[in-house]
Amino acid sequence: MGILLSLLTLSLGAGAELNAEAMARYQRATGDITGARWSQAITALNGLAGEYPRVAEIFAARCSALVGIKNYVAAEADCDYALKVKPTLAAARYALAIAQEYQGKRDAALANYRAYAELDPSQAPYRANAAARVDALSSPTFSTPPMVTASGSGGPTQAAVGPSLVIYKNHLSNFGRLMLVLDGKLIGDLSMDEYVEVDATAGEHLLEARTYPRDGYEAPRVWVLPVQLGLGTVYTNFQHKGGQLVLTEVPAAQARSEIRSDCKKAFARTIGPDSVPAPPAAMAGDPGVVAAWPGGAVVVAPGVRSRVAGARTPAPECRMSSRGYNTCGYNCRLGSDGDFYCSSVPNGQCALNADGSWSCP
Repeated sequence: MGILLSLLTLSLGAGAELNAEAMARYQRATGDITGARWSQAITALNGLAGEYPRVAEIFAARCSALVGIKNYVAAEADCDYALKVKPTLAAARYALAIAQEYQGKRDAALANYRAYAELDPSQAPYRANAAARVDALSSPTFSTPPMVTASGSGGPTQAAVGPSLVIYKNHLSNFGRLMLVLDGKLIGDLSMDEYVEVDATAGEHLLEARTYPRDGYEAPRVWVLPVQLGLGTVYTNFQHKGGQLVLTEVPAAQARSEIRSDCKKAFARTIGPDSVPAPPAAMAGDPGVVAAWPGGAVVVAPGVRSRVAGARTPAPECRMSSRGYNTCGYNCRLGSDGDFYCSSVPNGQCALNADGSWSCP
C-alpha cells in the first residue's frame, strides 16, 4: 500500500542548522510529500542532502518519498542512514519498517515495527499501526502494510485491507479450466464463475493464465498481464474484446459487482519466493504421425529431417472451427460449414468436395 508520513519537524543539533532559504526548500519538499508529489520532493531533497549531510530529517523525508514511488531499496538506505545520524528519529524508524516489509525482510521489519510501537505516543503517532503490523508479521500468514495518511486517518489500525489481487472469470468462452501463475509460481486453477484471491508483495508482478491442451496436437493458449500491486486490491477478469478473449484489469466497483452476482470463491493463496513453481508451459506435442515410406515406416516429427529425399518435415498446425474446437494436422483447409479439415500426414493434399467440405489423407 502507499504511505504518506506526517511532516517531519526539524530538531536541529549543533552545527546542522538550516538557513532560511534551505528551511523553505525543506518545507516545500515535505508539502510535496503530503500531496504525493514524490518526484518533486525527491529532487528538492537531493539538493538539500548534498548541502546538509548531517540533518537526519532530510534523509527521513526522502525515505518517505522513495517509499511513495516504491523504490524500497533506496528508501531503506535513506532511513537507515537517518537513524545512524539520529537514532531517536521515530518517523525514520516507521518508514524503514515499511520499506523492509515490502522487500520481504520480515524479521528486520518486525524488529523496527516493534521498536516504533514501544515509543512514547507523543513521538510515535502510528503506534497502533505498528503494533498491528507486529501481530500480522508474527502470524503464519500476514497482510500487506497499512496505508497511512498525514493525519493518521483511515481506520483504527488499517492493518488488513483485503487481498492484493483478485482474478475472476464470468464470461463464456471456449476455454474451460485455466491454470493461474504469478511470477512463475503456481496459484491454482480457475473455472467459470469463480474467483481467486491472491496476496503478494507490493511492486510489479507478472500474472499468467494458461489453458490445458486437450491433446498432443494442441499448444496451450497463454495470457500474460503485468500487474502493479500495493495500492489497493487489483481486479482482473477475462473479457471479450474485438472478438478475442483477453485478460485485463477491471475497475474495482465493476469487479465487486460482477463477483457478487456471478462468482463463487474458489480459494485464496499467498504467493512468495517459497511458493511452488508452476510447471513449464507445454508446447504442442509431436503428433507422432507414422507414414509408410519406401524402406520402412518412419515417424515424422516437426522440424526433423526425414529419410525421404532429405526434405524437412513441415510442422503441424491447429485451427479453430467456428464452433470453437481445434482441428490439428497438416495443410488445413476451411470448409463451407465452418470446420477445418487437416491432413494427418505431412505434405498431404486435401480435395474439395461438392458439399463444401474437404477430404484429406
